[in-house]
Amino acid sequence: MLTASQSLRVQHTRTDLLRPIAEAAYSIIGAGVVAGYLSDSQDSALLRRVIVVPSDSATPAPPVLPVPSLEVNLREVDGRT
Repeated sequence: MLTASQSLRVQHTRTDLLRPIAEAAYSIIGAGVVAGYLSDSQDSALLRRVIVVPSDSATPAPPVLPVPSLEVNLREVDGRT
């Protein structure tokens, strides 16, 4: 969605576009906190937290995460570890 909006030249930042997605996820799953991450502009191996919902949450969300490898994600989905 973020990539498509950029190719259409939507006049919003990626963070602006991620905010309603994080808010919807928070409402739908009823989590204590939802964090949204975007790729780091200086290190493509990292994701930086740009959104926390609710913004005053006492639950910590890591400020930086490593980009997960596709191989690990496919094994988790398939049930293999």
